[in-house]
Amino acid sequence: ENNGGTDPGKYKVVLSLDANCEWNDGTIGDKELEFAITANKITVTWEYTGSKVYTGSVLPNPTAIAADGSIVINVTCDATEFKNAGTYIFTATSTDKNYEITNNTFEVTIGKIDNIITANSSYSFTYSGNANVLEDVSALEGATISYKYLNTLTNKEVKEMVDAGTYKVTISTTETANHKATTKVVEVVVSPKELAVTWTNAADHEYTSNVFATPVATITLDGNEMKLSVAEKDNKVFKDADTYTFIASYDDTNYTLTGATITVEVTKRVIQIPTIASKLYNGSLQ
Repeated sequence: ENNGGTDPGKYKVVLSLDANCEWNDGTIGDKELEFAITANKITVTWEYTGSKVYTGSVLPNPTAIAADGSIVINVTCDATEFKNAGTYIFTATSTDKNYEITNNTFEVTIGKIDNIITANSSYSFTYSGNANVLEDVSALEGATISYKYLNTLTNKEVKEMVDAGTYKVTISTTETANHKATTKVVEVVVSPKELAVTWTNAADHEYTSNVFATPVATITLDGNEMKLSVAEKDNKVFKDADTYTFIASYDDTNYTLTGATITVEVTKRVIQIPTIASKLYNGSLQ
């Protein structure tokens, strides 16, 4: 049906004999034969110079170059977009059907990168009795964020930051399509709440030889008045003429007292010098 060709493909040819010949099988009719022309097999050199990790941008395709620079090679990707983390297969094809590329596929793996956790390096709160929460913490690509709280005073992990103290908070993210699971450590200080001390019975005294009553210190907490422990700084008995320093205390580290120290004076008692009238000698002890 045809007389052969030059391009790869299957061909049929018809052979005819002249009147003076016969085929070796004893026949003299036309013979139809088939043959194939196969593509010339070539190899290409693959090159990829782009990033091997996720950048957030579309990456350039690798290139495939044939030794014969006149052969045009097209490269296609198995994904719609060469951008996200993952493994991609690229296929090289020749625009010339007379050539077949033997190493026609090339693999590129794009790795994930660390997530970026947006948070302050330190936070400060004042004790309120409620759990303190870090606000405005975020991560890329919608990663789920979790927290672990370590009380540095006790070196124990706690569920929430309630009590006054210093905490190391580990912020963690889950792995996402393009980002690894990532952590960041921040410091949190929860300061004690200030409570003002009210003193009564704290006036100065004049020495009387009796022990004076210790001044009374109170605070108001949650609307309730509470009496505090009071001690003289040097454990002196509150009696003799002297200067006394009294310190109020409240055994709760979540609170700090203001005005917790006062001084009270016991002054010397003033004795009037008596007057003695002149007397006449009478020979007796007067």
